[in-house]
Amino acid sequence: MVEIRFHGRGGQGVATAAELFARSAAYEGKSVQSTPVFGAERRGALVSSYARVSQDMIWLREPVDKPNIVVVFDTTVLKEINVLDGITPGGHIIINTSKKPSELKEQLKTKVEVHTVDATRIAVDFTKRPMINTVILGALSQVTKLFTMDSIKRAVIYRFPKTDIEATMKAIDTSKKSVLVT
Repeated sequence: MVEIRFHGRGGQGVATAAELFARSAAYEGKSVQSTPVFGAERRGALVSSYARVSQDMIWLREPVDKPNIVVVFDTTVLKEINVLDGITPGGHIIINTSKKPSELKEQLKTKVEVHTVDATRIAVDFTKRPMINTVILGALSQVTKLFTMDSIKRAVIYRFPKTDIEATMKAIDTSKKSVLVT
């Protein structure tokens, strides 16, 4: 089973990204689970969401406390919480930033693989909006190898039927090709 924890701020699409990730993997025939964490959050407040993917039935229903992968939508989150708390040995972190992975690896003082992708810039370049919840799927696809671009496209069309799918898929593909790793 692959367990993922997403971190960001209210309004950035963290819960939607977990849902799209799970739906994309489901289209590949995998068992999935996506769980948003909601409370009295407001735009800009810290938020998280979880996703699980497995070839077998998923019986767990608790939060992901030992993720294989952590996705960070906003680098300011790194100053407020330990996003790497509980990450498994050999884990991966994907961070939306223009910085190099080596800079963040040093900043986080971690041995896990650090992946960076400037998803915000890519989103603005292709969709004219800084929403990265779909764009980050390209990086996740590259790192996890759990789903194809066709599955991502189906998930995005299902969730956002009126989206400019051509521009969105170009952004996702660019994200997939642009992810850097330490």
